[in-house]
Amino acid sequence: MDRPIRRSRISRAMLTRFALLVAGAAVVGLLVMRPTERTLRIEAAKLTISTVVMAPFHDFIALRGQVVPLGSVVLDAVLGGRVEAVFAEAARN
Repeated sequence: MDRPIRRSRISRAMLTRFALLVAGAAVVGLLVMRPTERTLRIEAAKLTISTVVMAPFHDFIALRGQVVPLGSVVLDAVLGGRVEAVFAEAARN
């Protein structure tokens, strides 16, 4: 004889939605409760405190490097002679 199958009142989809809701609420709660101010602790020996003085500001960094052209044009002269007209030039940026 067949018996009716009792269905659970809580389905897997409902559990998934509840878990996502709880996780979302936890994330929002952590973002709200987290302090917005951030602090930086430095040892007193590493601090330099002095008065403000008007002086030129030198904003540069000394670097060593090698300069390489972005593009180069090589001309090959098959026959010797002189240039009478320039028909094309390299694009300059």
